[in-house]
Amino acid sequence: MATHEDLAMLPPETQLLADRILCHSDDEGYFKANPLIVKAACFPLMSYTPQKIHGMLSELSNIGYLTL
Repeated sequence: MATHEDLAMLPPETQLLADRILCHSDDEGYFKANPLIVKAACFPLMSYTPQKIHGMLSELSNIGYLTL
């Protein structure tokens, strides 16, 4: 996991999403930020709602981990 101090302060599921986004994104780091697509790719067996995924993406964006 990244040593990003702000990332360490986020909830565990958001930290897990940060790791999974690295695998989901393309070689340049791009990915479709549609919560349904992210949920299917990163959490296929979890019952997270699109709103939960959107919130986690927003948290990662707010700390500068990714840009939406």
